[in-house]
This record gives sequence, C-alpha cells and structure tokens, in this order.
Amino acid sequence: MNFEEKFIHKIMKKNLILFFISYFLAINIYSQTGWFPQNSGTLFSLNSINCIDTSNAYVAGDNFKILKSSNGGNLWVSLFSGPYPLYSSYFLNISTGWVAGADGGIWKTTNGGVNFSQQQQISSNLFNAIRFIDNNVGYACGGNGTIVKSTNSGSTWFFQQSGVVSTLYSIHMIDTLTGYICGAGGRILNSINGGVNWTNQVSGTGDNLYSITFRNANTGFVTGGNQTGLILMTTNGGVNWLTQNSGTTNSLRTIFIAGDTAIYAGGINGTIIKTTNGGINWFSMVSGTGYNINKLYFLNNRTGYAVGDQGTILKTTDGGGLVGVEPVSRDVPGKFELYQNYPNPFNPSTIINYTLPVANYVELKVYDGMGKEVAALVSQNQIAGKYAVEWNAKQYSSGVYFYKLTVTAAAGSSTGDFIQTKRMVLVK
Repeated sequence: MNFEEKFIHKIMKKNLILFFISYFLAINIYSQTGWFPQNSGTLFSLNSINCIDTSNAYVAGDNFKILKSSNGGNLWVSLFSGPYPLYSSYFLNISTGWVAGADGGIWKTTNGGVNFSQQQQISSNLFNAIRFIDNNVGYACGGNGTIVKSTNSGSTWFFQQSGVVSTLYSIHMIDTLTGYICGAGGRILNSINGGVNWTNQVSGTGDNLYSITFRNANTGFVTGGNQTGLILMTTNGGVNWLTQNSGTTNSLRTIFIAGDTAIYAGGINGTIIKTTNGGINWFSMVSGTGYNINKLYFLNNRTGYAVGDQGTILKTTDGGGLVGVEPVSRDVPGKFELYQNYPNPFNPSTIINYTLPVANYVELKVYDGMGKEVAALVSQNQIAGKYAVEWNAKQYSSGVYFYKLTVTAAAGSSTGDFIQTKRMVLVK
C-alpha cells in the first residue's frame, strides 16, 4: 500500500469512526421517550418557563435564578442569581422578556438575558404572574388582590381595581380587552374592557385556584385544589364553571393547552395528567419525579417542558409518551393482585402490573429504602381490568425501592380495601 492509499485509508477510517459516534449520540438523544429529566444545574425551585422555539427557552425561579437554553434544553446556562425569588416570566421573542417576583419586582431584558433592568416598582406585594399582549401592553397580578398594567413596555405601571384582597396567582389575556385572573379562595375575575373593570365570576369552589388558560373566547380551564386535584372548565366565557374529574387528589398548579386536542396539567408530587378529549377523561402520566411541578409549557402537542422544585426540568418530545397508566385488558380479573415489576433489577425503567376485579380508587406509590415517598405513579379512579405502569428512575440513585398498591373500596363494596407492597432494585 503506497503513501496515497494509506492516507486515503486513514481518512476513511476516521470518517467512519466519526459517523458511528454521531449515530450513537443521535440514538441517545432522540430515542428518549415520555418525560425525561434535564440537568438544570441548580436545586432552587423553578417556577416559570417560556419557550421561544424548539431551541431557545428561559426558566425563572427562586433566588432570582434565570436559566437559558439555546439547544433544546441539552444545556442550561445560569444567567443570574440573586436575593429575590421569581415566580413568573414572559418572553415575546428571543430578545425581549420580563420576569416578576417578590416585593413587587419586575425586570426586563431586551438582549436575550445578557442584562435585566428593574422596571418601575409600583407595589411591595409579590407578583405571581406577568403577561404581555404585545411589546407595549402587559399585566401582572399577585398578593393582596394586586393587579397592575403597563402600556409602555413596562417602563411605568398603574394599578387596576380588582375589588378583592385575596392572593392572585395567574392571568390569561385572550385579546387586548378580554382577560381572566384566578386566585385564592376560588377567586376568578374577568375583564372585558382591558382591565378598567374586573368582575367576580362564580367558580363554585372555595379552594385555591393556581392556573388559568383559555383555548378561545368561550372555552377555558382552571386548576387548583387544596386537598384535591381540582379542574374547572367553562364553555361560555366563564358564565358557568363546571368541575371535571381529574382522577387525582394532588393539587394542580399549572395547566397548558398544547395544540388542537391535548391539554396537560401538573401539580404536587410530580403529578402530570393529560386529556385529548376536552377534559372528559384525564389520564395520569409517568413524570419520573416526586417533586412538585410548578409550570408546564408546550411548543406543540408533542414537545413540551415541565419545571418544578429542587431544580426539576423535564422535557418530552412525544407528548409525554404513553399515558402512564395503560389498560392492558378489560377482562374482569378474579382478584386484586400486584405483580413483581419487570425487569428487576432494572435501569432506568421498569413496568409494574396490577389487576382490579371491581372499580375502585387506586394509588400506586414508590418509596426509597428509608420509606420516603419518591414518586406517585397512580392516583385515580379506575374500572375493573389489568393495568401496566412504567416508572422511569433516571434521576434516582441505585438501591432498593418499594412500590405499594393501595385500593380503596367504594362505599357499599363487598371487596374491602386492598394494600400490597413489593420490592425492586435499581442498578446503574
């Protein structure tokens, strides 16, 4: 083999190695299904997320933590940290955005987060939500019924009269005139004149309401709950709000309409639920975390993010994967049974099967070796049948875990309650 042939052979070998490295990296990145964790680089609670496109996103949280990703969340860069917790953010585009939080603080960037400048501080009450309709008109709401509005891109703000003193948590503006706000004690406010007047709507609940969103002028959803996973829906612009069966007892902190059909809600203990039929049925999803989910954001019906406590950032590129609780068979089993997970030992995912001979309220939870709950996989009413649940333990360390099935018998049922616990081993 002469020198030229050796040189060509060496170049081809190098290119072939690079090809296989790229191939396996691609498999690793794009074969992830369901909800998978991303490394935020922080343990501070993350309270808000805004996505500009499939590459660019911003996250805000406690201790003035602001993160930015320019590659779809594969790498999150910390832009700022400081003394103030941030509870909300809103970005119009990759350059211009606002963050809001404690002590009436509102900050703005016009250079993609390189700098944030504090806007006029009109209130000492915290702001839980901020939203801009365009580059000029924006609203914020928060403690003691505070609502403020800006018409000059946040340079100055003026108060609006909410007529309430309860904490306000979320705001959604349908257009320049029509908007909705929800808050503590079942509060829902509506304005049809750009906030000149805010009027109370009858929610039918006294529970806290944390998140509100609308698909159009008529159809909207609110989530909350003190000791329950509360979802309210309206189809007439809030004239009537009707309770939906969320299938969970976990308080729901966030809701997001993704695309034409899918709607997602998230809450405490890692709860993420999904509906594809307008909320008639809600199904539990496997989030893979036991930390509270504080905010959801979807770019479309498949690509979305969830952020929460302890620096949690989750991402999905397939709409969250299969519904976390997948009915395997509707054949009526003869007895309650919790099966051994498979595979076992496992890394990082395993499947748990169980059977229900009658309809009941079902909870399936995972505990670590010290008995601490780390994941709530199922918390809903289910009809008789055989079910399969996937638990993705990517973010957990190797060790022994326990999963417990608790079935609460309906009133008058002859079956009684059922509780069973089994052991599984995560090996990384």
